[in-house]
Amino acid sequence: MSRPTVAIAMIVRDAEKTLPALLKSILARPIPIADEFVFVDTGSLDRTCELIAIACGFYSAPWKYGELYKGQATGLPIFDGFTGGEVLSAGMAGSLVTSEPGRGFIRHFQRGQDTYRLVTARFDWIKDFAAARNYAFGLATSDWVGYFDADDEVENGHLLRDAVASAAAEGLEALALPYDYAPGVADWPLRFIARRSGLSWRRRIHETLEPAELRPVNAKSYADIVVRHTRRTEEETARSLARNGAICREAYADAKAAGAVRDAACYAYTLALEALAARDELAAEQLLLETAAGAIGMASRAHALLALSAMELGRKNPERAAEHAAAAVEAEPTFTDCHAAFGIALHRCRNHARAAQAFDFAFNRAPFPPRNAFLVNGFGRGLAALSYIGVGRLDDADKMLAAIPPEMAATPEVAGMIARAQAALAKRRAP
Repeated sequence: MSRPTVAIAMIVRDAEKTLPALLKSILARPIPIADEFVFVDTGSLDRTCELIAIACGFYSAPWKYGELYKGQATGLPIFDGFTGGEVLSAGMAGSLVTSEPGRGFIRHFQRGQDTYRLVTARFDWIKDFAAARNYAFGLATSDWVGYFDADDEVENGHLLRDAVASAAAEGLEALALPYDYAPGVADWPLRFIARRSGLSWRRRIHETLEPAELRPVNAKSYADIVVRHTRRTEEETARSLARNGAICREAYADAKAAGAVRDAACYAYTLALEALAARDELAAEQLLLETAAGAIGMASRAHALLALSAMELGRKNPERAAEHAAAAVEAEPTFTDCHAAFGIALHRCRNHARAAQAFDFAFNRAPFPPRNAFLVNGFGRGLAALSYIGVGRLDDADKMLAAIPPEMAATPEVAGMIARAQAALAKRRAP
């Protein structure tokens, strides 16, 4: 069986600061990490389009605005509205650029015995990330198609073809990669899908790849390729949150009016996080409950239940916290965070036997690494050690304490747990 071809299809906008790092990690290699690259601009006003043009070899050398139509270009202009200035060094040598109606500008280039395909196009922004991503995916022709964002950087991208080939050989329809979003916060979103899978992007904001019908996605995770998010300044973060918040509120209102319960529930989760940031716990709780009730089959349901569990722990209501955490485990049984949160709540209920079982699953059997590293590897491991001591598993408690990362062990909360656990171990082992 021949190896499946792989496309990377991206949407970009005003990304001149972060885009060079991504382009270097996917294109500037002895062998590009995919067979096909699709770049769709949604209305950049900075030098984003220039950088893509040069990196893709649409122009033979750096050029300044005004020289484009004076013989400096080796191909056709691929976007409107260049702003000029020095750009990346010359791209890849290859064949002439062609244009296909409705499919943007296309170029093929040769590296050794392999031919690669580059596509660039523009999408008029309609405040809908899913629509833009579906358009980009639709321009790809490869067997598998996936995405990165303009503020990502890919580590070990040269393994991508092998990872996709392995997933295809197993008859899977999707591949998840670890996403290092912020210190202590990671995720495992679906990144690449088989074109035959029928998966597509849904929802205008915080969009996800989903099947048309409600069913599990047959996917696997691949831990060796890591996608790292470029940290933004506080000003950039504030602008992004304001823009996305406005889109989400509008989408939420439209979904409610249309009776689209699952979509409204997913938007409600984002609005709940806004409310929590604003310290409006009552509004946040109502939105989280809406997500928990309506986002059936969605990861956001488990995230909402985890937030509700943490809220109840803060209110010193561990029994109710355990109910929410148990529902989160049922919603997403592969999420380490769900099992760890269940163990934490059960420990607070003083049910050490069941807590130990939950922690066993979290640390030994859950297939996905934690999303919230501090919750699981700091707070969770500290309480796991105390639960193991409670059921007489002293050696397991030792191992759990040793596995707490040093930077987490130094925090006051975790340091206190470690001290209590060490004192309890010493008492249990005293002659």
